[in-house]
Formats: sequence, C-alpha cells, structure tokens
Amino acid sequence: MSVVATSNAVNWKTLHPVGKFFIVVFLIVLFEGAIRKWIWGSATIPLLGLRDLIVVFAVFWGFTHRYFNARANGESILIFWSVLITFWIFVQVLSGLQPAIVGVIGFRFWVLYLWFALLCAKALNWQDIEYLFKIFSLTLLFMVPLALLQFMSPTTSFINKQAGGDAQSVFTVINGIVRTTGTFSFTVGYTTYLAFITPVILWLMSGGLKSTFNPLLRVLVVSLFYIGVFISGSRGAIITTLFFTAIWFLTHLVTNRIPKISAGKVVFGLAGGILLLFLLFPVIERSYEANTQRFETAAASEDVSERVINMFMGDDDTWERFSLLGNGIGAGANASRVFLPPSNKSFLLGEKEIDKIINEGGFIGLIFALVKWLLIAAGLLSSCRIFIRYNEFLPLSIWIVITINLPTAAIVGQITVHAFSLLLISLGFLSITCWHSEKNRRQGLNK
Repeated sequence: MSVVATSNAVNWKTLHPVGKFFIVVFLIVLFEGAIRKWIWGSATIPLLGLRDLIVVFAVFWGFTHRYFNARANGESILIFWSVLITFWIFVQVLSGLQPAIVGVIGFRFWVLYLWFALLCAKALNWQDIEYLFKIFSLTLLFMVPLALLQFMSPTTSFINKQAGGDAQSVFTVINGIVRTTGTFSFTVGYTTYLAFITPVILWLMSGGLKSTFNPLLRVLVVSLFYIGVFISGSRGAIITTLFFTAIWFLTHLVTNRIPKISAGKVVFGLAGGILLLFLLFPVIERSYEANTQRFETAAASEDVSERVINMFMGDDDTWERFSLLGNGIGAGANASRVFLPPSNKSFLLGEKEIDKIINEGGFIGLIFALVKWLLIAAGLLSSCRIFIRYNEFLPLSIWIVITINLPTAAIVGQITVHAFSLLLISLGFLSITCWHSEKNRRQGLNK
C-alpha cells in the first residue's frame, strides 16, 4: 500500500509542550554526568530533583489540560497499578522492611515515569516523534567524537575522569584502554544511551527522515553510531547491536523491503567507507585488540549461556530466598543506599533487573515481570502489523529494542538506565497509539 505524507514537519516552536518536556528531560539525563564529572561533583541530587520535578509537573500539566481520562483503559490500568504499589510500599514500611523515604524512591522507579510515558502516548503525534528522533540522532555528532577521545586517551587523562573518583577507579576494557563513558558518570550510562539511540539508527537505515537528512548526513550519523558501539568496550552493547542489525536485515529481506540504492551511491559509499577505515585505522586496531581480549577473558571466566538465562529468569539465590512480601520496593536502587544500613549497601537484592524486582516486591515483583512481557508481546504484535501492512518500520524499531531492554536493563536500580528506558517506552507507546491518525494523514484523509 502506497502512502504519502502531506503535512509540514514539526519544529521547536510547533512542537507540543509535552515534546518539549521530553527533550528537556532527555538533555538533563544526557548531561548530568558531565556536570558531575567536570563541573560540580555534588550535583547528583539537584539534577535528579530537577528532572523528577519536570516529570511531575508534566504529569500535573497533563491532568489539568485533560489529556488523561480515568475511564480509558491506559489510565484505569495505571491507576490500579499506582494504588497497588502504594499499598504494597505502605505494608512494607509498616513491617519494618525499609524507611518511608526508600518507599518514596521505589514509587518513583516503579510508577512515576509510567504516567509520563502515558502522557506522551496521549499528547504527541507522529511528526513529534520524527522531530524527537532527529534531535536524538544529532547528539551522536558530539557524543561519539567525545567517546573516541576518551578511548584513545590514557586512563589518567582529565577526559576520562569519573564522578567522585580518581584515575585508579576508571573502568578499563583491558589494561590501559578505558571503557568509554561519553558525557555520563559511569559506563552503563553510555551503553544505555547507545541502546536508546538504536531505534533511530534502524529507522534511518530504513529511509526515515528523508526530508530532513541528506544522504551524507545519514551515512555520517549511522557510521558514528556503529563506531560508538565498537569503542564502548561493552560486550552487551556489541552483541545486542549486531543482533538488532541482523533483525533489521532479516525483517526487510523477508518482506522484500531492503532499501534500494543506486550504483552511484554504492560506489560513493564504498569510497567513503575505505577512506573512513584508513582514517580510523588506529582506532580500529585498538578497538579490535581490546574487544578480542575482553571477549576471550569473559568466555574463560563465565558461562555465557547461564548468564543470559539468569538475566531473563533470575539467579538461583533469588528464587531460594523468595519472600511473598519482598524486601522493600526501592531498597535495591542506587539512590536508596544512603538511607539504608551499611549491610544493605551492596547488590544484596540482585545486580540484574529481574532479581531486583522480585527481591524488592516479592509477589508484586512477579506481577511486574509478567506485565513487562505482556507489554512486549502487545507492542511487538502491533508494530509488526504496521510494518507488514504499511511498510513503516519506526514502531518496530522501537519495540525490537524494548524487547531486550525492558526485561534486562537495571530500570528499577540505576537512575540513568531508568530514565532512558522509560523514555524509550514512552516512544513505544506513542508510535502505536498515533499510527492510525498518521496513516490517515498520509492517505490524505485528514490534515
């Protein structure tokens, strides 16, 4: 079915206020680590407070402007979830499992940003997504060069400074080669950023943003992304990126929708690729050496298949120590450590996402894990239908990444991962809910 867009693209002035809230939150997440590393080491609480206040204000704004309807399915489910988590935290606090402040932190991780995700799905449209994706992709123009500088610099360099640490605390891939952090305070922030950007890259590879990205800029952005992945020093980032790329290729191959490229562009692309390889040879050599040793060392010291299974199913200790009431929603979050006894300031509740939510919430944690998979199934089915029937890959690009990210990323434990993951879920909801009106707009049925 052939569809043609008929309306003008969104710019900052015409972007919906909720879209502006989204970008502000994204930019705070993007730069809060840089501020902590290089400008103000004690900025964690102020920046986190500012970000959460913006989210709270956005949700309040959504209520006052009647974007929420208590009788709608999404709102009904989320109201029930909010009440359930509040009740469960209240019982846990009364049982002495955690201080009340930790319960508040838990509510923030388990509930608050879901309301923001729902608001995005209610308020924004397809053109807003395209504008947001353009902003996200352009951040690669400074993020990857920064990561390259870090990768090629010694561990003692100022550019590799970590928040609150010294040269001895810098994480390395192998001796003398750092794990890049970009603007973030820790390596996981940079790898989560790459995961967040992945749907944008997959969509660009499918021909997205044709009206705003010329071919040269498109190739540059895509190339920077893959360079950023291979210098990250993260096995997870490399493996999942290759997996997502393979899924992109297979879906387009099976449906006979591989983008057509003229002979001239192929020649130009090959020449540019050869030139890029020549210019980046020192980086490629260094990256190959680091990643090869990293994979070999990891393969010798752990069972990869067992690690993957545990990421999705949980460790044996989690199931052996399972408690129906849990150990306290929010108790496993990094932000809660200052409010807990010294004995709890560790990965006691699990390092992996599935372990944290089950250990924190008990029976409610099991429900949370099930809800995640139900969301994934619904999102994948809807986005696959859109791609197969209408040749629009954008929703599927988001939900492919969510399928891996939602069950495995440390969403309820790490503040940067939590923010990026929930913003990605916002885009996933939005891409499905606004497709009907976008389809009609392309067909000229509405303006």
